[in-house]
Amino acid sequence: MNLLAKTYLIASPILLLAYFAFYAKRTNYKHRELRVLFTTSIKGFLSAFLFGISVVSLIYLLCSFVGSSDFIIDNLTIELLSYAIASSLMTGIIEEIVFRGIVFQSLRWVLTKRTPILVVIMVQAIFFSYLHASEIAQINYFMMTFSTAIFLAVLAFRTNALWIPMGFHFGWNFSQKIVHGIHLQRMPSLPGIATFEFNHSVISAYVMGMIAMASIVYLLFRQHKEQSQEIAVTSNA
Repeated sequence: MNLLAKTYLIASPILLLAYFAFYAKRTNYKHRELRVLFTTSIKGFLSAFLFGISVVSLIYLLCSFVGSSDFIIDNLTIELLSYAIASSLMTGIIEEIVFRGIVFQSLRWVLTKRTPILVVIMVQAIFFSYLHASEIAQINYFMMTFSTAIFLAVLAFRTNALWIPMGFHFGWNFSQKIVHGIHLQRMPSLPGIATFEFNHSVISAYVMGMIAMASIVYLLFRQHKEQSQEIAVTSNA
């Protein structure tokens, strides 16, 4: 493993601990409650990581049904796993801190509380998808990243934390790199374990689009329910 990958592996846990310290201070947890908070946060992170892997697995399963596929299990080496973990974990942490943390929260402040949260979610999704899709000029890729950004923002908003978005992002990137291989600057080029005849970004766009729509429906439902409860409490007061 080269120096960059080792740096990523060392820096990622440090970033997670730094975010935990920030999160614990923001939520005003007492010292005796930190262990419970840490355990809950890590469980959420790992559960979301597994969910991200499951979603990507579903996408490639659909790809194998739509078109031909070729699996090369011999390419699944310790080296591939190591580089996939190093690059995916760091990317997931940093991008969630930047987009669902700094950008999302800044937009909520700039657009004021009168702006519907759904509008804020859409705006940050445009930022996220534009920066990603500018690398690959495909409408399918844009829609995939746009839908993913919506889903991750809903998770961040409802949980008031970044643990679950980070975990899902890590699982998504990790699975993609295992399948397609490592093709990053300053890292060795490693082949993935599968190739597909059908363009995976098309199915990814559809799957993530449905997940994003489901998350929006859930968000609107929860907001309506909470508003109804507030009105009921005010009426009874």
